Amino acid sequence: MNNAVIAFETAAQNLKLKGVVETAPSIKSVLVRFNPLTLYPAKLRDHLSDLIDSRNWTAAKPPAGRKRWRIPALYGGAADPDLAHRPGRWDIGNWSLSSA
Repeated sequence: MNNAVIAFETAAQNLKLKGVVETAPSIKSVLVRFNPLTLYPAKLRDHLSDLIDSRNWTAAKPPAGRKRWRIPALYGGAADPDLAHRPGRWDIGNWSLSSA
């Protein structure tokens, strides 16, 4: 998903629309900040809708030079003897840890 976001944000920048002040990608969305006195919201919507429809963004390749980092994690047992001293379960957003 993030490759699609980065590719779309790059393409949105390349439109060079007068009135677009900033674009910024996140994990699953793109912020487009604009001056409505320079670029009418409906016109921006039309440009971005056309851009969205112009290709399959989920097929986007990673940007050149991008590295994927894998960070192994192990919880409990000998790897984390302190986990046994923490009671119960923790929910952190979409992640959860359990001492069970």
